[in-house]
Amino acid sequence: MKLKLLPFFIAATILSANAQTYTFTQTTGTYTNLTGSISVNQGQEWDDDIAQIPLGFNFSMFQQTFNSIFITDSYFLHDTSTTIPYLNAGSVFLADLLDRGYGSGVSQSPISYLTTGTVGSRIFKCEWRNAGFYDDTNEMDYISFQLWLYETSNIMEVHIGQNSVTNGASYSGETGAGIGPIKYNVNTNMLDAGMMLTGTPSAATANSISSPINPFLFISGTPANGTIYRFSPISSSIGENSAAEVFVLYPNPAVNELTIYSQANYYNNVTLQIKNQLGQVLISEVENLSASGTTLNISHLPPGVYYIDGFTNDGNKILAQKIIKTK
Repeated sequence: MKLKLLPFFIAATILSANAQTYTFTQTTGTYTNLTGSISVNQGQEWDDDIAQIPLGFNFSMFQQTFNSIFITDSYFLHDTSTTIPYLNAGSVFLADLLDRGYGSGVSQSPISYLTTGTVGSRIFKCEWRNAGFYDDTNEMDYISFQLWLYETSNIMEVHIGQNSVTNGASYSGETGAGIGPIKYNVNTNMLDAGMMLTGTPSAATANSISSPINPFLFISGTPANGTIYRFSPISSSIGENSAAEVFVLYPNPAVNELTIYSQANYYNNVTLQIKNQLGQVLISEVENLSASGTTLNISHLPPGVYYIDGFTNDGNKILAQKIIKTK
């Protein structure tokens, strides 16, 4: 009998808010199967089942912080409620996967997890081992992969393990799997923010999503054993006078340029002022702020601590943050 792990409507605990965009790096390393881990499917076959599992620490994606996730055949969600506007999700290896023992009553594709490390630097790891493909009529293709979530830094990694995918139909009409952190809008069935990979798996291209898109994006082919995709968040620190809107300033500290990202709204004609610690206005520009980012040239400023304010046409302060200028 097929295992039903948890009903779809249970919601994970939401603790606080944070905004994030991501940078992407790709490396290689030795893939090691998890040992001493906790079984999710407990020896039973799986297909599209959903299970809630604890992280052991708080983790942030976009505007939510949570301490447990829901996993399914190829991705994870922070919440499965149908009443919220967004689901922060991670496309670990987005494809139509299933247990290679499906139909036999005995699992051949274990899913397990564990949390390693010490407080403040723990890593949550979840492994899908020897997963099969629903559309592989030959029933020969398989892949192993892991999701790693890092405490404090909120980094998401996807580790690719042993695999063999030779049937062109295994990816259900797509060129490969979908990989990356995404912000999915339940109401519009669109991706509103995040990052997904395309291109050759050995040198993947990261695509930042700053406006709604549909459908998902996919890589072209299957990544080699030992491939590691890392998505590192760029987090904002909110000034004491900031409004409800959340902005991301990157990089901070900055050398020559500072880019401002608006995470929720588009603002026309915002007056941006950069002041020194004496309150003197050193830079004043009128710019539009959006999720695609607005860049200011600060190369002429001496190294030090500065403050940036943003005002709308009606005088409402929507931005107040500290920035650091380095050499």
